[in-house]
Amino acid sequence: MAVRSRHPLPLAPGPVASAVVHGGKLYYPLTANESTGTQGHALAVLDPTTFTETTIDLGARLPYALRLVGDTLYVAHTFINPAFGPLSSLRHLSRIDLRTGTVTGRDLDTGIVDIAADARHVYLIGQDVDLADDFVVQTYDATTLARTASVPLTRPKAGGYYYPAGVLAPATS
Repeated sequence: MAVRSRHPLPLAPGPVASAVVHGGKLYYPLTANESTGTQGHALAVLDPTTFTETTIDLGARLPYALRLVGDTLYVAHTFINPAFGPLSSLRHLSRIDLRTGTVTGRDLDTGIVDIAADARHVYLIGQDVDLADDFVVQTYDATTLARTASVPLTRPKAGGYYYPAGVLAPATS
């Protein structure tokens, strides 16, 4: 494959960690401007045919990881830069209905490391400093965002520092 053209993302003040395409438009988070230390709170929506952009205000800081399921976009508000607060404090999840533009959100029970989603559930690896082993796997109902399950993750007892870095969702039909 060869690059046919390259264009900067007009609203991105730094690297973009996650992006999805839906309805011919590119969605990406405006997480933070690292040169100014400003925390973002919106998604950018780019029409690649015209390079015009709009934004969707999510009402919560540090949108980062995007997961698309049909016409629903889930946004985990988290960031690995400790200057913006401990990971265990970054607990917000936004859900956007891309057909209507409706944004709903909820502060979850634990800081977000990673998420996965399917039509019925949002799966989360979280970090909570109040837990003995720090990390948990949680399941939330995709419609209500109510927690339906939570299981602590036990770290290996061997030397070294181990942490979970991602979650995979089971395939559903």
